[in-house]
Amino acid sequence: MEKATKKEAALIYIDRNSLTYYRDAIGTLLVFPYPQEIIRDLDVLSEDALKSQLKAFITANKIPAANISIILAEGVVFEKVVQLQNKNTPLTSEEKDETIQRFIDTVPFESVAYTKVPSEKDIKVIAANSDFFTTIMQAFEQEKFSVTTVLPASVFGKEISFAGGINQTVAKTAFQKADTLKQYNLLVKREGGIVIPQAHQILQDKQTDKKRLFLLVGVFIFLIIVLVIVIILSMGTSQQSLQQSIK
Repeated sequence: MEKATKKEAALIYIDRNSLTYYRDAIGTLLVFPYPQEIIRDLDVLSEDALKSQLKAFITANKIPAANISIILAEGVVFEKVVQLQNKNTPLTSEEKDETIQRFIDTVPFESVAYTKVPSEKDIKVIAANSDFFTTIMQAFEQEKFSVTTVLPASVFGKEISFAGGINQTVAKTAFQKADTLKQYNLLVKREGGIVIPQAHQILQDKQTDKKRLFLLVGVFIFLIIVLVIVIILSMGTSQQSLQQSIK
């Protein structure tokens, strides 16, 4: 009986202009520049074209299937520091959640994944366009790769600097530390082991809010119609009473 081949471990560093693939087994870096007609301003213009070109990139470089950790460069995420006090008055839980939600709503993409990095004085909220990195994820998953984590570069702290991009030393150090930062993963696991972006939960919440809004608007319109009917009937009854009294 043939034994299943164990996947090697790898890291993908996603920047604004390119994707860098790091194979830990042999310590090599492979760069995939984004074609401008496919990716522009963190938007994927053609998912099929991107997946096709990534498949060709994997084939041309003979990259074996691997378990991947993805790191998002600071240039592809949006960050906000939420202070836990306002003029020495601690924020309530509701105020904190509202502030975070307002920030997420300002991120200029339909699908937004986010994570929170708390400290004693503040919470750093880091958000990203989930459609951007999930399309890249899907391209690799179609070739039998597995993505375990998606982490913003800033959660690695000052000991690892991505200011100059990524090189073999930075990649190896980040690769070794990635497993200890799973609490900041932009992916969440659901039943059946399916890994999806947290953004799907956000969108689900927004869709639920929209349904509630439509329901409330519908009820309001119905009540207005009922009120108008009651007024018309009342006016008709009053006119009949008036005519009878005149007679």
